[in-house]
Amino acid sequence: MSADLFDGAYPDPEPETPPPGLGKDAQRTWRRKRMLERGAHPATGVPLKGNGETCGSCRFLWPKFANTFSGWKCELAAHGNKDGPDMVKSWPACNWWEAPRNA
Repeated sequence: MSADLFDGAYPDPEPETPPPGLGKDAQRTWRRKRMLERGAHPATGVPLKGNGETCGSCRFLWPKFANTFSGWKCELAAHGNKDGPDMVKSWPACNWWEAPRNA
């Protein structure tokens, strides 16, 4: 609407909620894409590092295999006795990223 009033000088902000009609997976993908566009990590909300690295090269990423779950977790995103959010190795690195320690 503001774009119509001011010839596009003030575009309407991106909506914060997913468009109606999306399934749960599509809503999660939509939210994660918006976070990446704003420069925030989609699982932790931490600002992106911008060093070209990914979660897959971070020393805090660890594999979890339990019952029917197999995936990746971030050591720093874990809270209390919870493992934290699921991670994707190809996501861009956040400011928590550190190179793996030499063995």
